[in-house]
This record gives sequence, structure tokens and C-alpha cells, in this order.
Amino acid sequence: MNPPSPELFQRARARFEELIEQNDEERQARLAALAGSDPELAAAVADLMAADARASGFLDRPAVA
Repeated sequence: MNPPSPELFQRARARFEELIEQNDEERQARLAALAGSDPELAAAVADLMAADARASGFLDRPAVA
């Protein structure tokens, strides 16, 4: 997948920041609604959500066990 344009990334980041504050059920519903009206934006937001999920907990693990 190609990286999003700067304009798309800016819009996706704004939506991501709105959705990240929601509970998982509300987040998924709003993302699904967005996919119906703007699939490209929804995909970019989903990518940001996935990256955030992968990054979560990074600092919870010690560097040396």
C-alpha cells in the first residue's frame, strides 16, 4: 500500500484522534460508517488504529529481562 497523501494523512489523523477516545464498540461503528462514505479515509484511519494497537504496551515491557 502506498503512503497516504499529506492531505489524506491530516484528515485521517484528525479522525483517529476523535475515534481513539471512544470505546471499541463506538469506534468500530463510526469507522464502519466512515467506510460507507469515504473508504479511502476509513482505510487510512484503520491503518493508524492498527499502528497504535501495535505500539500500545511498548513501554510496559522492560528492555532487559
